[in-house]
Amino acid sequence: MFAAIIRVWAFVLLTLVGLQLIPLILALGYGEISTSQSFMAAMGMEIFLAIAILLAVARRHANPMPGEGIFFTALIFTTFPVFLGLPFVIEKQIGFAEGYTEGMSAITTSGGTLLQFERLNIPLKLWRAICDWFGGTLFLLVALVVLGPIKMGGLYSPRLTGAIGTGSINAQMGTMAGLEAQASLGNRFYQAAKYFVPIWLFLTAAGIFLLAFSGASPLEALIIGLSSIVTAGTFGVYLHPDISLLSEFTISMMMLIGALSFPLIWAVINGTRLTQIYRWELYDFLRVLGIACLVVAISHYVLLDASIEVVAYVLMNAINIISTTGFVSEELNTIPVILALTFATIGGCSLSTASGLKIFRVGILVRSAHAQVKLTMNPNSVEKVYYGGQVVDDDRLNAIRVYFVMLVIITFLGAFMLALSGLNAEQAMIMSFGAINGMLSVGLPPELVDQVNGSDAIMATLSVMMLLGRIDILMFIMLFSSTYWRR
Repeated sequence: MFAAIIRVWAFVLLTLVGLQLIPLILALGYGEISTSQSFMAAMGMEIFLAIAILLAVARRHANPMPGEGIFFTALIFTTFPVFLGLPFVIEKQIGFAEGYTEGMSAITTSGGTLLQFERLNIPLKLWRAICDWFGGTLFLLVALVVLGPIKMGGLYSPRLTGAIGTGSINAQMGTMAGLEAQASLGNRFYQAAKYFVPIWLFLTAAGIFLLAFSGASPLEALIIGLSSIVTAGTFGVYLHPDISLLSEFTISMMMLIGALSFPLIWAVINGTRLTQIYRWELYDFLRVLGIACLVVAISHYVLLDASIEVVAYVLMNAINIISTTGFVSEELNTIPVILALTFATIGGCSLSTASGLKIFRVGILVRSAHAQVKLTMNPNSVEKVYYGGQVVDDDRLNAIRVYFVMLVIITFLGAFMLALSGLNAEQAMIMSFGAINGMLSVGLPPELVDQVNGSDAIMATLSVMMLLGRIDILMFIMLFSSTYWRR
């Protein structure tokens, strides 16, 4: 099992090395010698490590094992923050601990940053945006290949057309029958990437082109585009008040794409019928988005002004918070933090780059609570929980309930740890909610960056919370179970 896992891990690392060629070439073009050397040093270490691993396992044949995807997911999301933050550490912009936290923020698309952007040159700014895009793209692949098929946290299986590995995907039933047992981990990722990556690259490039067309500079278009589509609010500094109307709509649509389930996007592009589960999830998402728009309009006293500028303004800020992007701007700062974090806690759709509890879980929990109330009023009745016209089975319902309870416990435990580390109660609670729900950009304002940088305890707590908020908490509990290792 371990040979298969570290082989795929090494190939993902080489993919990251390939992405570093972009800022390296840019640094050479701008004559940034020190930055060029930093990237070359990071790439050299990563290439050496990847090749050494591939050579070590070259002759080892590993059959697919149950649960290998779970271990791979945990491994890649705990180790890759080191490589994402490495160029900044070598460049001496931040220390190693800060670099790991920065890398964790990128790979979880949480949006918080410990960097001072005014001190960064263009190649480093671009690399930070690429890190966001890499993290969001990697998570979607993991969700499609690992988390979705095993229904982790109550997730529904991806609805795709075609085949992934030797496990066929039934477009009518929406299942990935035999995927875990028949195809190797590497083959599953490769086959899924063949369908997913071209579409994702096209959507990203289209958004960047529209941003450049709308008047943004090439650098702004590239950075904002890469961060928007993966719902990472790292570069809110570029959302200046005089941004054009077309740019606002483009950013809104890119954040919206990132917040929607990829199976929904796949169905639209291929012209196939969307399954009822995902239609219902989309309806719930649009309902919550409508409420968010109303809340933003009321909080800004623009409810009676129906101009196109106000519509764009309200829509962009509503999607900004419901998608857990959290681009910090003058506009977002006028929305009460409690409202922003409430919608971030709800989050976007399943199998999307958005964080939070996710719309489908909220919908099922609300329907479950309603059924429980009816059962209390009429003990002899039989109440079932329906979602998307289907009965939610007890196993899935229990998984969602446990996920919700664990999320609440981890959030308040994180706030407690942050308070012990020196933050006041309000700061600790806001930062905890922001980290666990992928909107750390709101919970980590610039005035707190120096305090966070000076505390290893705060950075460690934030890293753990961003990780647990992005990857299902139950998955890590399984890894610490003796039953998992005896299989």
